[in-house]
Amino acid sequence: MAQTFWQSYQAFLAQARLWAGESGERAVVDAVRRRARRDPEAFHAWVDENGWGRAYVERHLLYVVDHPEEVRELLRRGYPARRIPLRSLDRAALVAALTETDWRGAVDRLFGQSRRPRWANQRVWLFDSSPLLRRREGLAPSVAEALIEVVCPPGGFVVDPLAGSGEIVRAARATGRHAWGGDLRPSSTDVVRTDVVDLLQHVPEGSADALVLHPPTFESWAKTTEALVSAPLSEHYAAYLDAIVGFLQASRKVLKPEGVVVLIARPPRDSHVFLAPFELALGERGLTPVGYRLAVSRDGTEDWHFFIARPTKE
Repeated sequence: MAQTFWQSYQAFLAQARLWAGESGERAVVDAVRRRARRDPEAFHAWVDENGWGRAYVERHLLYVVDHPEEVRELLRRGYPARRIPLRSLDRAALVAALTETDWRGAVDRLFGQSRRPRWANQRVWLFDSSPLLRRREGLAPSVAEALIEVVCPPGGFVVDPLAGSGEIVRAARATGRHAWGGDLRPSSTDVVRTDVVDLLQHVPEGSADALVLHPPTFESWAKTTEALVSAPLSEHYAAYLDAIVGFLQASRKVLKPEGVVVLIARPPRDSHVFLAPFELALGERGLTPVGYRLAVSRDGTEDWHFFIARPTKE
């Protein structure tokens, strides 16, 4: 069986102790580095004699002692050194990945290249709709995964307190994130039955990298809101926007100071489409819009607007 990188490193240290006349990992490595600077010919002869390869020793083995403890633990577990992106390492995310039952899979997802398809870099996304998606007012899986790739780093935590059938929760988990979803009337086992006003009972304050809000469309909301019965039609849409501000107020505290909020909306179906009120709703809760995406079904019958915002800096 081939040796792991960590086993090779231990074998290197054993020989280096004899050659350098030191004990203790740091002392041994520092002694080898000093001798390599003073007498490179002798150093290279020693490396060649042991058959390690000069670049392997100089670029890899001599630097293990300087690696963060999280990386050293990963190497101890047998993970290949060549697959660890040291320059872009997210130490907090790696700590979380190492605690997973399937830690290797979690680390692979953390270090893997982005799953974001090329079309996700565009401002307009096309997707295949279906009667079930339209009835549930849900997102196509491809759109949900692309959105998560845009707004949350690998290993991050996504919270969706209006999760419905759980498309966002499943997309986050499928792309190497952690996720929690809740809804008053969940239609999936991935979603907890709870009210958004009780969110802090389930999710710690300041813990979410991305807060995704997918409220009912105006049409669906208007059908189930008793408060509209006695209100004039001219006030119905304003009441809907007030409800969205209420959702933001109830959930805002779970967001990290540097986190991202996504408001998923579909304007009412009439002769005019107004998007500005959704941005104003974000602004009322101290959030500054920083991005926008539009998803449109290929048959032109369905569209979703994604308003991306961050906490306003004072």
